[in-house]
Amino acid sequence: MKYNEDQIDRLREHLLPLGNQIKERKMFGAHMFLYKGKGAIGVVGDDFLVRVVKERMGQGLNRPESKPFAPRGGKGMKETLLIDPNQLKDETALGFWVDLGLEHALNASNA
Repeated sequence: MKYNEDQIDRLREHLLPLGNQIKERKMFGAHMFLYKGKGAIGVVGDDFLVRVVKERMGQGLNRPESKPFAPRGGKGMKETLLIDPNQLKDETALGFWVDLGLEHALNASNA
């Protein structure tokens, strides 16, 4: 699958301050960024894929740019949303999603 390199570069820029705590890997059909070894956020095609803690899924789903992630048209993947980058007004809006993904990774690391 092709991944939008511009979107990957946008995420790299947001995650740069975390240095070597961030790793990149292909998983879930996406180009993913792992924080402390746990999947946080990535790119699927042109869209962002964000892992979101269960308690914040409602907040994420109430935003117009998000929808549940269902890989290859299958059953939805829990705690995972697809984000339409065309609906993000600026880098601050993307930062909101990056922070949610990092929060998910931290919760998974502490489980």
